[in-house]
Amino acid sequence: MQTAIQKDFPNRKEIVRMNTPKDETEIEVTGTFETYKESEDDMLYGHLVNSKLQIK
Repeated sequence: MQTAIQKDFPNRKEIVRMNTPKDETEIEVTGTFETYKESEDDMLYGHLVNSKLQIK
């Protein structure tokens, strides 16, 4: 499975670092996984909506 950062993020590096737990931290993520396609390509993209991250 390929993953990609959503194209319309205003500042990708800042968003990737936001609230990121330290390496090897056990987490639980809950939410709804949605998929979509963009008209320019045949890739299937996915993202979580209404998600919550809990550190275990």
